[in-house]
Amino acid sequence: MRKLLSTVLIPCLLLFHTSVFAEVHDQYIIERITYITDKGDDVDMSQIQDKIKTKEGEILNSEYLTDDIQLFMKKLPQYEHVSASIEPGSEEGKVYLNYTFQKKRVVRIVRILVDEGGAELEGLLDGLATKKARAFRTDTLERDKEYLRKTYVRAGYPKVKVEHKLVEGSREKDLEVQFLVKPGSQRVRIKKINFYGNHSIGDDILKDVMKTRTRSWFLASHPSYNDFTLEEDLEAVLRHYKDNGFLDVKLQHDIKLQNNKYAWITIIIEEGRRYRVNKVTVDGAKAFEANSIKKLSGLDRIKYFSERDLRQGLQKVRQHYGRNGFALVQTLSSYDPMTGALGILIKEGEKQYVEDIKVEGHEKMKPERILLDVKFEKGDLVNIEKIQKTLDKMKATGYYSDVKIDYVPMEGENKGTLLVQVKEAGTQYISFGFGASASGPNGSFAYGNNNLFGTGLGLSIQAMASEEVNRLGLIFSDPHLFGSDFELEARVDYEDRQGDQYDQQRIRTRIMIEKAITEQLRIGFGARLEFVTLDDMAEGYQAQNVDVRKETRIIGMISTLVYKNETRDSAGDVKKGHRIKLALLPSYADEGAYLKAFTEIVGAVSLGENSSGASHTLSGRITLGYASDKAPVFEKFYAGGIGTIRGFDSRSITPNNSGVGANALISMNASYSFPLIKNRIKGVIFIEAASVGTSFTSMDGLRAVGGLGVRANLRDTFLGTSIEAGYAHPLISQEGDRLKPFYFMFGEYDPAYDL
Repeated sequence: MRKLLSTVLIPCLLLFHTSVFAEVHDQYIIERITYITDKGDDVDMSQIQDKIKTKEGEILNSEYLTDDIQLFMKKLPQYEHVSASIEPGSEEGKVYLNYTFQKKRVVRIVRILVDEGGAELEGLLDGLATKKARAFRTDTLERDKEYLRKTYVRAGYPKVKVEHKLVEGSREKDLEVQFLVKPGSQRVRIKKINFYGNHSIGDDILKDVMKTRTRSWFLASHPSYNDFTLEEDLEAVLRHYKDNGFLDVKLQHDIKLQNNKYAWITIIIEEGRRYRVNKVTVDGAKAFEANSIKKLSGLDRIKYFSERDLRQGLQKVRQHYGRNGFALVQTLSSYDPMTGALGILIKEGEKQYVEDIKVEGHEKMKPERILLDVKFEKGDLVNIEKIQKTLDKMKATGYYSDVKIDYVPMEGENKGTLLVQVKEAGTQYISFGFGASASGPNGSFAYGNNNLFGTGLGLSIQAMASEEVNRLGLIFSDPHLFGSDFELEARVDYEDRQGDQYDQQRIRTRIMIEKAITEQLRIGFGARLEFVTLDDMAEGYQAQNVDVRKETRIIGMISTLVYKNETRDSAGDVKKGHRIKLALLPSYADEGAYLKAFTEIVGAVSLGENSSGASHTLSGRITLGYASDKAPVFEKFYAGGIGTIRGFDSRSITPNNSGVGANALISMNASYSFPLIKNRIKGVIFIEAASVGTSFTSMDGLRAVGGLGVRANLRDTFLGTSIEAGYAHPLISQEGDRLKPFYFMFGEYDPAYDL
């Protein structure tokens, strides 16, 4: 080991200083040796001087250097670390050898001091390698200073400088580390971005490909100037030009500061020639016609040569071949700028078949259980698109922290092994929280395991307590019922609800079997059995010509249809897409047969995202509910509270304020959410309306509210969800309505699951 170190050490030190050596020699004479501490003080070497092998005037020897460093570490225990550096001497072939000794010290405190004119940015200490209560290391200081410098440059201080200061503590080994940030100017903000020479592509289009922005409207503040972002933006502008046929484009830029406060950015563009595509040829295609390859790639429709369009077109060709079993297909391209001829060469290879499927990396889960999510059989074509869908499905189960699927072909054969590599994740969870649902303020607790004993079965216990409702439930799930694609969920829960007209105790058992028809569409069928007891009825409640039984048994069926095509932003909120849900519950109770139905339509569109990936989103919802005349009162619909209309007391809106639930419900919502702080805090503006009635043709008076809220993303905390609080002001109300202007919501309320 010592010889290895000595062999590597000298070349590394010399390589580090290559820029200052005019010529590399086989041997170097040591002109001077220095021994200093990391604070610049001299180190007393008198006691071990005679044992040091490396000496001034002698040839630099790598083995001696290694031996000396080991000697220093052994004989000078007060130092934790010793490093050596080499600098060029006064003459060619001579060097200065410097030893730096670092004392054993513990960082007592780390301070970041910012000079006047600079902002104290949040979270800086978290990014430092120098930490409180850890051993002090000199080599981390430069890294930390560079981190601080870059962070302040990104925040709009292009002239920032960072220095450090070490302050001895009251105890010998304690050390205070101070980083001194000198902004060099006020925070520089972007005043204007000008383009010159862009005759073919407009300013607005070029600004759209840049992250650097000017302020969006006159009341907004000017964005901070960022050196690093501007460099990325210049590359993005270059790429955009080349993707539109300007292969010879050149850029220059200039930045002028106004009063060291505002930056005027000028980008000068030499567009050059725009290269056309006059002809597209396809060679090597045997399984498919050349014209069909041109058409599916889209390359037959491009007028100008574009690296982006070429990449995307070739990717479409590979995907098409991959879907049809040509897993080893290769695509090559050539472009002649003189003639405008674009050539595509395809090396199809043979169709590939699955000879074997193997699982690696599993610990608790059995291979046969894992393979239930792998929709391949021996002898199947190797379909690349199907492999990707399988990957997505396996990742969505939550069983694995990492999943990979590779195809390993057999040499000289048109078949091979599908290798599934998994890394199992922890699937037990405990969660608790506080907040509000349609029932009012609540606290909740849940414990579960989504992969019991590695079988893929799930079991969870959930409890919720609130001002009006207490609930305890047990849920069992099997995503592959009897090894099939059908999913089973069985649940039993007990609910105790206190209301204005009556108190209710409810024992519910439900069994649901669901199947995914497509990636977006799911259907479900099930059954339910419930026992309901009503107590403490309000005086005169039964006198309202309502058949109310104190004890009721419900037997019924459940059928559901859900179509979902949504994407979420970095805050975990839906940013675009739509969702349609329909549930039918034909049932029988003591009063006779009845039908309950529910549907919800939700849509969202993104208006853009901030730098943290949080979306500005417009969304809307329409909810319809129906219960036939013979439905028990507790099966009918009530409005008010989160999920129907905020600003009114939970379940307080009934036809004619009778207290008896409605046969028909209409609820609508329109909202705009926008990021305030990164992807952590969002603002929400909303309008909601609701109406109930004995039928859809006989609705009671409309209620409507407008409101403001603030939503916090806590999905990466122990809460695992978001919280929202706000104010809802009634725009339309009726006499006798019970208003509740302030609301607090924990998580996402989904009325489709509260049937």
